[in-house]
Amino acid sequence: MGITNLDEQMQSSIGRWITGERFFDRETDLKILKQHIQDGNHVLLTGQRRKGKTSIVQELGRQLQGDGWIFLFCDVEGADSPEDVITEIAYSAHEAKSLFRRFIDRMGRRIGSSIEEVELYKFRFKIRAEIDAGNWKRHGKNLLRACAKHRKRTLFVMDELPIFLKRMLDHDGNARRVDEFLSWLRGEFQQLGQDGPVLIVSRSIGLEPPVRRLEIPDRINYLCPYRLGPWDQDTCIRCFEHLANSSEISIQGGVAEAVYEALGIGIPHHIQSFFAT
Repeated sequence: MGITNLDEQMQSSIGRWITGERFFDRETDLKILKQHIQDGNHVLLTGQRRKGKTSIVQELGRQLQGDGWIFLFCDVEGADSPEDVITEIAYSAHEAKSLFRRFIDRMGRRIGSSIEEVELYKFRFKIRAEIDAGNWKRHGKNLLRACAKHRKRTLFVMDELPIFLKRMLDHDGNARRVDEFLSWLRGEFQQLGQDGPVLIVSRSIGLEPPVRRLEIPDRINYLCPYRLGPWDQDTCIRCFEHLANSSEISIQGGVAEAVYEALGIGIPHHIQSFFAT
């Protein structure tokens, strides 16, 4: 959550990521992450739920788009297999029409030719129907190479990867599939080097413990860890007071401080939720 100009109108937003003028604080985190990405470093963004991970990567993507980048955001929390993940990656690319077209052309004629917004839901099912256990690596490679060949650099965010890996492991107990997917992901991004897309893996539950338990910690050693911490007291107070001002609600002195003390930790979602209540 954040806003860089406190003179702008700010409204409470619970459970949704926010960007632009409503993005509050996190300037230092945003600056560091942006530098990592511009330098071509892949990032493992960590932090407990409701600390604003999705908001910060969405704001980062918005700013980089303004600098001429392509921004792809893929939530894999609901995926059950690598085939599902590749489908979600492809679907996330639909707004970058030249990139999406290049990928679709490589998949074959059965997918079709129209990529108009009204047809997107059909494309999602068609793409998934074409991807199976025998070809997901090839289709994933084609998509990442399409990013590498594009004239614009690409930031690719994969959200909630550990949840997908846990679901896949729980489904059949086959640790080899987890190893296979993580090895493929690492291999593709490392092979593409500076010409390839830059990856952010965002997660709220641990990625390190399961890979250590499976004795494959090297599968994520190409990711630079960055932990998103809670807001400090001053930021929480400024946010609460600005929410009140934007809603034309008068609060007495010390109320914002008392809210922070009651919550005990500066989690952006909790500040928003307390204000809304």
